[in-house]
Amino acid sequence: MTRTLNSTKLSAIEMAKSVAALQGFTDTQKEFEALKAEFVPSDHMPRVDQILDGLAQEDEFAIFCKIMGTCESISRIDQTPIVESAEKAADFLASFRPGISTKGMQREDVGVTVSCFVEVKSCSKQKFTITAKDLNARRKYAARFGLPLIVAVRFLMFGRHTLWVLMEAGALERRGRKIECTDLTHSLTPVLFDDYGLFTHPSLHLIHYYDSSPGLSGIRHKEYGTQTKTTIVVPDCDPIDVPDDISPFINILFESFEHKIMQVERHDNLSVVVSHVGNQMRILSDLVYSSNYLARNEDGEIAYDARRTIARLDSDTKPVLITRSMIEHMAAFLNHRKMMLFKMGIGEPDHQEKTLRKLAK
Repeated sequence: MTRTLNSTKLSAIEMAKSVAALQGFTDTQKEFEALKAEFVPSDHMPRVDQILDGLAQEDEFAIFCKIMGTCESISRIDQTPIVESAEKAADFLASFRPGISTKGMQREDVGVTVSCFVEVKSCSKQKFTITAKDLNARRKYAARFGLPLIVAVRFLMFGRHTLWVLMEAGALERRGRKIECTDLTHSLTPVLFDDYGLFTHPSLHLIHYYDSSPGLSGIRHKEYGTQTKTTIVVPDCDPIDVPDDISPFINILFESFEHKIMQVERHDNLSVVVSHVGNQMRILSDLVYSSNYLARNEDGEIAYDARRTIARLDSDTKPVLITRSMIEHMAAFLNHRKMMLFKMGIGEPDHQEKTLRKLAK
């Protein structure tokens, strides 16, 4: 029997929040769409879907904070006011304690904690604008508690890759309430998330070995079969055979880089594929984030979903997340034998430290 939420009792926002809370009960997007259709009247669906998209970005930000490892606390704020006010609560109350990796400073070395309110927005264009009314209402709320307000904008035009640009509300006001995706280097993103770029060695090559024999388990290629071994080749260093226990993570790390196939050798069920990675740069946060989107379920859908992840964090079957520490551990393994990945600051590290300490006052 089809069930629908009583539209005379619930607003579209309340419908969306109620349905979103049920998403943790589903395993796939197909299941969630069917569940949503049971509860939401068809004439309300477009608006509910729009609100759900906004809530999904809030979930994405919360998980982003978790996997980047610099956020010590983040809590969602219920934005339905009990006491009516001209002020508006932000989406989150958060506390960051980052290091400055490009200066070799751990979080203990920096010793700065930034507590703040965070309002999450998303934008499908290259420029985001917040209204004066919206920004002022949220600034007043933050000022009541004596904490800075940070606006976090996710730019959506990069597919499964991510780009978050964070800006303090006062700075945003001075910029005409506009944020562009090109503002990353001057934003709070590299400051609060200790973000940086990673360059690959210009002569880095990967050799992947595959076996198309049936019954093998592991990473599969649709043409070559199951991957059985990975070897890394760089000049002035013996070839490095990646240990089986970390091979999946090394391949996840390099998956975000483009590979140019240079040579393929095939014999019966065995294939050897040599590819050139070369001189490329990826931002650490994007490497971490996009790595979580690689796995797919048995229906071919992307297995990762931020809301389901949040709903199941306390369960016995909580999902496995690829985190910053995993990626950095793999980078350290590679660089132990030969420098293959080089750090590049996003903006000036000295400015990063100065901004961090100013925010914490």
